[in-house]
Amino acid sequence: MTYLLFPLTLASMAAMGMVAWQGTLTPYLSLLVYPYVMVLLPLYDVISRKLQKPADECQTHIIHDAALAIILPLLLMLIGAALWRLTSLEGTWQMAVSYGLAVGMASGAIGMTAAHELIHRANPAWRALGVGILVLVQYGHFRIEHIYGHHIHVGTDKDPATARRGEGFYRFFGRVIIDSYTSAWEIETRRLTNKKQMRISRHNRMLHYAALQLACLVIAFGIAGWLGLLFMAVQTVVALLLTEAVDYIQHYGLMRTIDETGKREPIGPHHSWNSRHAAGDWTTFNIGLHSHHHQSARTPYPELSQHPEEHEMPGNYAVMIAMAFVPPVWFAVMDKRLPH
Repeated sequence: MTYLLFPLTLASMAAMGMVAWQGTLTPYLSLLVYPYVMVLLPLYDVISRKLQKPADECQTHIIHDAALAIILPLLLMLIGAALWRLTSLEGTWQMAVSYGLAVGMASGAIGMTAAHELIHRANPAWRALGVGILVLVQYGHFRIEHIYGHHIHVGTDKDPATARRGEGFYRFFGRVIIDSYTSAWEIETRRLTNKKQMRISRHNRMLHYAALQLACLVIAFGIAGWLGLLFMAVQTVVALLLTEAVDYIQHYGLMRTIDETGKREPIGPHHSWNSRHAAGDWTTFNIGLHSHHHQSARTPYPELSQHPEEHEMPGNYAVMIAMAFVPPVWFAVMDKRLPH
């Protein structure tokens, strides 16, 4: 039930500033999502026990899939409500930014973590839901690069999403945004070449994603004009900052070694930073149980191992992301935990 409760709570809080209270609209109420996610949830993790269910109790129930299924409709309702509010005569750029910050937290915290789970599913309908979430934040190519790039090259210089030792978050963010897009094009080009299909054709998934993403922007502009585009830009930036901050903290400094024959070390549990903090994992579809995920990417999130791993994060995801945003603090805490 906790996996279903958080998306509903976060979406409700993000929508608070879109509802008139006693005839008054206060857009800044939407920003309450930030102390909720960045303060209250970490405090809960301080006083609660870490996840430690035995493997035979980690099973998937219908409520787990229901929690995933509601994410895209929730985000569409939030975006639609924000755009509708911005069409009013009182619509301002401050409102657009406030709504963008709030919806961006929802898109990043619940949207992108749900999309990550969905694009790994074998069922095409689930994968389509995941792609739908990705295009809302202009990041459709993540589906290609993450599955066919990151999961193969993690822990190497070929992987854009593996942060190098000593690489600050902001340098990483600029690099990964560019390199992941380039990598996705290269992967898709190889796929089309192997199938003897043209790069610029209806078979190119990168073009599909680009068309859907452009459609989102056109619709936003059609509903709320330039304020709609400003809102979409802000929510996209926030969502991508959170998404790539998660990538950053998950693999920072954990590189696969090369033996004397030049062979690359296989991917192991020790190539991911794991997190078993209860609230942190309940609110991100167990994305913190990352070591097992890289060993078995198709394993549904409720079934991921809660066993302690070699590299455990000292705080939950909200705490680790906050540290990543202040590189000197991040280096001081994490570099001494890296293998020598």
